[in-house]
Amino acid sequence: MSTPGRDKRHFISGVVEGFYGRPWTMEQRTELFKREQKWGLNTYLYAPKDDYKHRMYWRELYSPEEAEQLVALISAAENNQVEFIYAISPGLDITFSNPKEVASLKRKLDQVGL
Repeated sequence: MSTPGRDKRHFISGVVEGFYGRPWTMEQRTELFKREQKWGLNTYLYAPKDDYKHRMYWRELYSPEEAEQLVALISAAENNQVEFIYAISPGLDITFSNPKEVASLKRKLDQVGL
C-alpha cells in the first residue's frame, strides 16, 4: 500500500554481467536489453571480467574504439529503458588518499559518460 504524497522507492532488478569466460557480443547485450524491458527488468551492471580496463588496468583509458562501443552500449540500454551501471574495480591497488589516483578514477568515468 502506498502513502499519498510519498515517493515510491526505486526497485532495482536486472542482470549483472560479471563472469569469467567467453564475453558477450554487442548484439547479445542489445538483445538482453530488449528482453529485460519485456520482462519488466530495469538495470544492467557492466562488470565483465574479460574487460581488464575495468579491473586490473583500471587506470588506463579506453581506446577511442573501445570508448565508442561502451557509449553505444549505454545508449542501447537507455533506448530500452534499462539503467546502465558501469562497474569499475580499482580496489586491488588504489590509494584513495592519493589525489592522482582519484583523478584517474574520475577520468575513466568521464570517458564513458558517467
